[in-house]
Amino acid sequence: VYSKKSTPWDVSQPEDELIRLVENKVIKPCKVLELGCGHGNDSIFLARNGFKVTAIDISERAIIEAKKRAKKSGVSINFLAEDASQLNSLNETFEFIYDRACFHFIPEDKRTGYLTNINRLLKSGGYFVLIISSDKETVKGPYQFSKEDIKSIFGRDFEILEIRLITLQQHKEKPTPYFCLMR
Repeated sequence: VYSKKSTPWDVSQPEDELIRLVENKVIKPCKVLELGCGHGNDSIFLARNGFKVTAIDISERAIIEAKKRAKKSGVSINFLAEDASQLNSLNETFEFIYDRACFHFIPEDKRTGYLTNINRLLKSGGYFVLIISSDKETVKGPYQFSKEDIKSIFGRDFEILEIRLITLQQHKEKPTPYFCLMR
C-alpha cells in the first residue's frame, strides 16, 4: 500500500483522540512506543510534546518517509522497521504504548505474539491506547472487533478504562473504530 501511495489513513496530522489525551494530561510526557506508526504523524506530535518516542511499522517504506518527516519537523524519534507481533529488537519498557490501527491488521495466528509483546514492554501501571476497527464499521478492513471481542482479548491483562465508538474525522473515508484506553 505504501508503494502504491494508497494510504487514506495518512492525513499528515496527529489523531484527534491522541491530541485530546495529551492536552487533557491523561497521558503525560514519558517513554512511548507507537505500534504501526505509518508515516509518523502521531509520533512526531508526541515528540513535539516532550515524549521520548520509539515507533515501529512493518513497512520499510513507511519508516523511510516517517524519518524524513521527523527530520523536517526537527524531532528525534527512534523509528524501526519491525513486525508488532515479533518486536525482536526491543528490550526496554515503556510507560505508554499507542496503537492506532495496527492490531486490526494482524492475523489471528500472530495475535499472541502481539499481546505477549505488549505485556513485556509496557511498564506496570502504564497506559495502552488502542484504536481498533469496530463491528459497527462501514469502512471494512481485514478484521473488525466488537466491545465483547476487545474485552475478551485484552481484559485478562489490562484494566479497561474506556471503550467508545469514535469517528476518525481527518481520515478520508471517515471510519468508526473503537477508542480503547487501558492500563
